[in-house]
Amino acid sequence: MDLPRTERVQGRGLKTTLTGRVKGWLEQGALPDDPELAQDLTGVEYGYDAKNAIQIERKEDMKRRGLLSPDIGDALALTFAWPLQPEVDYRWHDPPRVRILDKDHDYDPFHDI
Repeated sequence: MDLPRTERVQGRGLKTTLTGRVKGWLEQGALPDDPELAQDLTGVEYGYDAKNAIQIERKEDMKRRGLLSPDIGDALALTFAWPLQPEVDYRWHDPPRVRILDKDHDYDPFHDI
């Protein structure tokens, strides 16, 4: 999977970019009380590379520390791989009203089929 160049954070890999998006979302979002998910999100360490860019710990390094692969945390991060655009509601006039899908509406994956 590869994000468009404009979507990827400068100097960061995909995992670091997605982890940053999850972190930003968690400032306002909420997660279920799941101990495995909490371990996946808090068990990963980070450091800095030679260019002072954030570097997320590799799975191999986590395994050496005795941790399991953060599969559920990775699944959460992958939900941020492609940003969703707000849906514009054109029924309203002047100015167009933006309707955020997760605010008052359920997401319908079959809406456009």
